[in-house]
This record gives sequence, structure tokens and C-alpha cells, in this order.
Amino acid sequence: MDLSIDLVVTIWGAVALASILRAFTGFGFALAAVPIFTWVLAPSSAVVLSASLVSATSALRFPSFKNALPQRNVIGLLISLVVFSSVGVVFLSSLDRSKFQLLAGIILLLACVLLVFSERFSLAGSRAKDIFTGSAAGLLNGLLSMPGPPLIVYVLATEKDPAQSRALLMTLLLVSALLALANFAWMGFVTLDSLWLFLLAWPVMLLGDRMGNHWFARYGSTQYRRVAISVLVLIALSSIVSGIS
Repeated sequence: MDLSIDLVVTIWGAVALASILRAFTGFGFALAAVPIFTWVLAPSSAVVLSASLVSATSALRFPSFKNALPQRNVIGLLISLVVFSSVGVVFLSSLDRSKFQLLAGIILLLACVLLVFSERFSLAGSRAKDIFTGSAAGLLNGLLSMPGPPLIVYVLATEKDPAQSRALLMTLLLVSALLALANFAWMGFVTLDSLWLFLLAWPVMLLGDRMGNHWFARYGSTQYRRVAISVLVLIALSSIVSGIS
């Protein structure tokens, strides 16, 4: 692999931004990182790098947030997430870079709009809603390694406590990342280059994770939604412009 200056700087910048966002809010790594990764990487390499970083970091951090998990049954959500992740990954290889960037940007922009309005409504969780949300998240997980939009909106609408919603999102996104990584390996997307990219990005991921957790502990829920949505909107617009041009 040719590790050019542009590639290294782009990956480090994307990982730094996305890891801080993820640790601060409990979500957003793939949403923020994948559209930027595709500036310098093929779509298959971008999603493998995202899934591997989230899997490793979330597994490392799980003991620190598991006690904040809400007491609710999410079996239906998890099963549908598993099934539809395998369906979505089949279509990944058919996307070229520009289509991938455009689709990722549109989905991210839609997620931001839903996040803005999610403060104004609340839902009671149910098995049917869990299955629908898990299915939509699974398709996006397999296709774009971006299961966040359905999960984020649903969890924020059903769990109003910031610590509990953050813990539940981080757990669901850990499962999603592990599923995506397994599917990508099965499709042959995980290569030796994937390992080198992971090792290149891992130190920056750990640093960003530490910073994001520190800021969440200091500022809590007072600013995190506003900051997260503002950053994600900018990334979405940039990805859409890149996909069109």
C-alpha cells in the first residue's frame, strides 16, 4: 500500500474528528468517518477500517458504560440487525466511489434532520418497532457500515436519559460493527492492507476516544446534540458535493 501524505493526513483527521464525536455522543463514528475515508480509499476499504476501529474501541470501553444500559428487551432489534446486515453487504461491491459518497452524504443529512426533530417527539419501544429499526439499520450496516441513522433516532426517541441512550447506542453500534466486520471478511474485503490501515489509525482513535469521554464527563448532555449535529451536517454536505462532482 502506498501511504501518501494525503492519505495519512486524511485518515488521521477523519479518525480524530469521528472518535471524539463518538465518545462524546455515543454515536457518529461511521457517519463522520466513512464519507471522509472515501476521499482517499475505495468504499470497501473505508467501511472495513470504520468497522474495525469501532469494534476494537467499543469492546475496550464496554466495561465502562455497561452499567448505564437501560433495562429493556432488544432481542428483536438485534436479530433483525444480524439478518439484514448480511443482506446489505451483498450490494456493497456494486457501488463505485461517487455513488457511495453521494448515498452516504444523503443518508447522513437525513439522519441530521431526524435528529433535530427527535427532540420534539418521544416513542414507546415495541417489538414491531424494534424489528423495523433493526432491519433498516442492518441494511445500512452491510451496505455502508453506517447503521447509525435508524438506531440513533429510535434510541433518542425512546430513551430520554443521556447516559442510558449513550450506553445503549454504543452497545448496539458495537454489535453492528462486529457483524459488519464478519460480513466484510466473508466477502473478501478484509486484507493485509486493512490491517496496516487499522494500525495507522488506532493510536489516533484511542486519543480521540479519551478526549471525547473527558468532555462528556465534564459537559454532560448540555451541548452534545448541538455539536454532533452541526459537525455531521458539514460532513454530509461535503460528501454530497464530492459524490456529485
